[in-house]
Amino acid sequence: MLRQKTHELVAVHVLTGVFELPVLLNAGRSAARNGVPSLQTFVTTADLPMPSRFSFWRDFVCDSLIQVDCIPTSQEPFLGEIGIARLGDLLFSRLAVKEHNFPHKYLRTPQRIRQGGEDVVLVNLHLSGMSFISQDGRDAQLGPGDIVCFDSTRPYVAVSRSCEQLVLHVPRRDVLAAMGPTEHLTAQPVRRDTEMGVLLGNFLRDAGSLVQRAENVRLQTTRRLQKTSVELVAMAFGDLLPREVTQGRGRLSLLYRARALIEERLHYPRLDREQIARVMGISVRYLQDLFHRENETVDNWIWCRRLERSRRDLCDPLLAGKSISEIAFGCGFSNFSHFSRKFKARFSMTASDFRRRHGPFLSDV
Repeated sequence: MLRQKTHELVAVHVLTGVFELPVLLNAGRSAARNGVPSLQTFVTTADLPMPSRFSFWRDFVCDSLIQVDCIPTSQEPFLGEIGIARLGDLLFSRLAVKEHNFPHKYLRTPQRIRQGGEDVVLVNLHLSGMSFISQDGRDAQLGPGDIVCFDSTRPYVAVSRSCEQLVLHVPRRDVLAAMGPTEHLTAQPVRRDTEMGVLLGNFLRDAGSLVQRAENVRLQTTRRLQKTSVELVAMAFGDLLPREVTQGRGRLSLLYRARALIEERLHYPRLDREQIARVMGISVRYLQDLFHRENETVDNWIWCRRLERSRRDLCDPLLAGKSISEIAFGCGFSNFSHFSRKFKARFSMTASDFRRRHGPFLSDV
């Protein structure tokens, strides 16, 4: 009943000027011919009945951003706004709670982690107000201009009060490739009065504004922006790592670099361990050993990542106009029958059934 009610509220918002998802999908597909389209959404609780506002906010955050328990800690009137802008793998969200002194709590619990499966690092720039966050045994209080990150694969708690935040959603694989494990990065604020705080804060504001305004951006520009985002995040939070953590990371760094190279080259049908080892300047035997230490093989990792990429692309509204075979070949499969067998073995259903159940509004025949 709650989910049906939420859909009714979204329909009301369409009539009052807030975008509905099918409208955005059509705009994204038409713009994709010449470059990468920007997909944008904006919602506000202002036009909703007061008793429905917080429940709508909670459901929208879970459905569109990340699975969390969103708990009010006050009975005061609530007014919230969320803007979402996506360009390629770059996703920015802007959350603003405008009623004075309305505190609310976000809980990322183990159950929510299992439900959502999101695999991102959230880089949070505080624009106004105050917040408190806790993850990995550390607590931090944040004010305007402070920046902090969360890892979506582990529990965290965040308490916000009348604040506005700009959040960059970074694929976790990119952070792992650049810095290794994130356990020492979370709940470690980069303060607004530091050099890296100023640099990263200005970049997040400018990049978020660009993604929000852009209608069609060249693929090369998008990739450059994604790379710069990860590099600046690594620079800013890398300064906070204790010395004992930064030492002795040689093997792990090579493993994450190998995984990042595989991710970048998944669309090459002939991608193999020899090619990865050659690019990295190491022997095939040493590359295999890096993966064996993680109870994995290079070949199996490549096939698993191709299947995961194809699963993600089948759900992507920007790829709704592509056939399943086009998506499979774009993920590096050279034989559609082989892809079909692998996909069904991995996800216990055919790719066409998966797309009908989980994919965008337009599906191929």
